[in-house]
Amino acid sequence: MVKKLLFLISLITLNVIIIPTKVQADQHSITLVAIGDSLTYGVGDNNKNGGYVGDIKKEMKQKQKVNVRTINYGVPGERSDQILKRIETKQNIRNTIKKADAITITAGGNDIMQVMKGNPAAMKNDKMQPVISKNEQIFQNNILKIFTEIHKINPDVPVYMFSIYNPFYVYFPNLKKMQVYTDQWNNLSKQTINQQEKVYFIDVNKKLSEGQYYHHEKKNILNESKTDLDSIENKKLKNIVESNSSDAKNQFLSSDDNFHPNNKGYEYMSNKLYERMKDTKNEWK
Repeated sequence: MVKKLLFLISLITLNVIIIPTKVQADQHSITLVAIGDSLTYGVGDNNKNGGYVGDIKKEMKQKQKVNVRTINYGVPGERSDQILKRIETKQNIRNTIKKADAITITAGGNDIMQVMKGNPAAMKNDKMQPVISKNEQIFQNNILKIFTEIHKINPDVPVYMFSIYNPFYVYFPNLKKMQVYTDQWNNLSKQTINQQEKVYFIDVNKKLSEGQYYHHEKKNILNESKTDLDSIENKKLKNIVESNSSDAKNQFLSSDDNFHPNNKGYEYMSNKLYERMKDTKNEWK
């Protein structure tokens, strides 16, 4: 099962190119700086509109009558330590953070995937918990440094950080530990964020993990999904996750890689971000 999970992870592609757009500033404009990995970059957005970063511009314009100028610093494949390093060393990023009215962050997905790929023996012997716990602490330290550095540059800017999610939930719900580790990772992030000033947690885990099965009983997913990973040959694995059956796919994830959000997934992320920004309007207006 370990080799097949690693094979599944290897199917992820990161080759979508998106050019973020800007709107002209006026007296009703704010600047939103988006920093992070492929989810900030917008991989999986078929409209090439910048994923949730493009969507939040439209949502804020329609619902708050506010123009949002966006600057997108998403880099596919980056871990939290790499994102931190860019914030610490790239002067253009630091300059835009200083002028930002709001900042969004996606980080953690690549961290946990690296842990899974880099510890096949622990996965095989079901001894991942100590490895996960150790790397959770590393991740926690990284995001704390990210928040500290951002507020060192711009003490007043609100920061909105998204949770991670489990892209394998619908396809292989028998991989229960994967969801356990995802939930642990998010719980630690939420605890860390709740201790910070002007930092807010945007939880998209359940919806993006479960897709159209959200709020359904898990036994229904088990009945409708491919659950015996050990019985599937690698050459057939890709065909399963790329099946044309809509019931066998997570309808919030891209059909290109079955990993990143699609337009519907990014719209959901934008909606969750909008609700939090609306509730914290005094922070960015």
